[in-house]
Amino acid sequence: MIILKSNKSYDLLSKTFDERTSEARFAGNDELLDDIFITHRSGDKFTVVRKAKSIREPFATVFHGRLVCDGECSFIKGYFTKHIIDYIISAILFAFIIVIRNEVLSRGEPSAAINIIAAMYLVLVFLLMMTFKNTKDKYIDFLKDITE
Repeated sequence: MIILKSNKSYDLLSKTFDERTSEARFAGNDELLDDIFITHRSGDKFTVVRKAKSIREPFATVFHGRLVCDGECSFIKGYFTKHIIDYIISAILFAFIIVIRNEVLSRGEPSAAINIIAAMYLVLVFLLMMTFKNTKDKYIDFLKDITE
């Protein structure tokens, strides 16, 4: 869980968030936002995705956050994950590999090759589903710009 404290009031933090992530900042107005961060906000909940605006980048990290007020100060709280479609596609492909593996084994063929393929797939998916420190730092820097 990431918690970024702000000395701003909830209303000011909310306004700053909306201004910093506004659509008006796209289309050449802000180089950083044009290429990197897309947000969707509903009430106090929001998501931030690092990708180009017009395409969906597979396995892009998603930050799910909330704007929270605690008396005098406000916070941005959230966590990192991947898009649900990435998990579904990975599970479907893994099921497909298992079906192929079972077919190979039912024919009496050696299992070494298909087991290596399944193991390599699991390692690849594990690496793609991880959120590395460098990526987290970029998101946090973007959000710190809002909270300061």
